[in-house]
Amino acid sequence: MENYTVFVHILDTEGVLAGQHDSWPAEGQAPTSSWQPGQPVADRHHIQLPPTLSPGAYRVGVGLYQAETGRRIPLRPEEGLFGQDMLELTQILVE
Repeated sequence: MENYTVFVHILDTEGVLAGQHDSWPAEGQAPTSSWQPGQPVADRHHIQLPPTLSPGAYRVGVGLYQAETGRRIPLRPEEGLFGQDMLELTQILVE
């Protein structure tokens, strides 16, 4: 099984990237090749948003990709897609 990189993106309402963080799960302590079905994996990502970021609503999306190729892992249609390769977790409001 391959190891994939997790990405977390903050996007504005037009889909423009405002911030991101990419890393192996759990800061490299839980590579995807070690995952077992049904086993939860805690994975925290800290994203520093630019101080000049405009106020408004932003979407938080996550996904996986192969680091060597940059190819994202597609999601199944029933998973509530944000695009075809990113799951929208929540929205945040920047004041």
